[in-house]
Amino acid sequence: MKLEQPVQEALLRLAVAAGVEIEKVRRQDITVFDKEDNSPVTQADFNAHACIARGVAELPLQLPLLSEEGADPLAAYKEAWPAYWLVDPLDGTKEFIAGNGEYTVNIALVVEGRATFGVVYAPAKQLLYWGGAHYGAYRAQLDGQEGGELHLAGLAATPITVRTPSKPVVCLGSRRHGGEAKTALLEAMQAQWQQVVEEKLGSSLKLCRVAEGKADIYPRFGPTSEWDIAAGQAVLEGAGGRVWTQQCKPLCYRRSNVINPDFYALGGSEEDWRWL
Repeated sequence: MKLEQPVQEALLRLAVAAGVEIEKVRRQDITVFDKEDNSPVTQADFNAHACIARGVAELPLQLPLLSEEGADPLAAYKEAWPAYWLVDPLDGTKEFIAGNGEYTVNIALVVEGRATFGVVYAPAKQLLYWGGAHYGAYRAQLDGQEGGELHLAGLAATPITVRTPSKPVVCLGSRRHGGEAKTALLEAMQAQWQQVVEEKLGSSLKLCRVAEGKADIYPRFGPTSEWDIAAGQAVLEGAGGRVWTQQCKPLCYRRSNVINPDFYALGGSEEDWRWL
C-alpha cells in the first residue's frame, strides 16, 4: 500500500493543523492532568487528537486510528489490522509543559507491522519532516504558515539523508532518561570511534535529527510506546537509516501491546553498526 500524493499532502496539512491547536493551548495557562499511568497530559494533547481524528476520517483511504489519546489506546485488536494510522498527537508532553519547544505531532501509516510513511511536525519550531522507505525523506521550514493555509505546491521541501559516521560521532539522548546501559554504550562507542559527543533532545526530533544527518545514533534503553517512534522511524528509513532492536532486527509493530523493546535509531550503513 503506497500513499498517493494527495493523501501525503493531506497528512502534512493535518499534522500542521494539529500543531496549530497545540500552540493555541501553549499561549494560555497550561493545566496538567495525570493519566492512569501517572504520565502528564494537557488540553493540547486532547485538542490535537481531536483534530487528527477528524482529519483522517475525511481521507479517501479509510483506516483504523490508534492514538495515544484515543478511547482505547492499549487495544490489542490492532494485531488484526493489516493497515492503520498510528498517532501521537503530542509527543513530548513534558517538553511542552517545560516550554522548551522540543515536542512534536507524530502521524504514521503502519502496514503489515511496518511503519511505511510518517509525518513529524514540531509546531514551536514550525519544522516539518516526512517520508518513508519507498518515498524518500524531506524537511521543510514553514516560515509562519498556518495549518489550514499550508500549500504543498509552494513548500520548499529539502531532501534529507543520513550521514556516514565521522568524528566526532554524535549520540543523541533523552533529556529525561538515561541509565547504566546508556553509559556502557557510550564507553563502547568511545572505544570504537575515539571521538564521541552526546547531545540531549526531546521527542521524536531525535530520530529526525539522525535522518537529516546531524547526528549518528539515538539509543533508547527503557520503555517507549509505538506511537512515540513509528512516524520518526518511517522518516529515518526514508533517509536511508534504520531502527534496530538489540538483536539487530528492524523494529516492527506486530506485538500485542504498544510498548517497544530497547532500540537503536541509526544513520550510516548497516556495516557501520554491526559491532553493536
